[in-house]
Amino acid sequence: MSKYKESGVDIDEGNRFVSLIKPKVKKTKIPGVAGNVGSFGGVFDLKKGRVC
Repeated sequence: MSKYKESGVDIDEGNRFVSLIKPKVKKTKIPGVAGNVGSFGGVFDLKKGRVC
């Protein structure tokens, strides 16, 4: 068993969750969003984005 699993972190379950929400999250993409679903953090290009 991995140290992650021993500490309560299930990487396979996390990946499964991302695959389930990915289609819904993709629908929220607006100009300025840089990157794809599944990364640790999001990046937004303020020069390409729109101000709400």
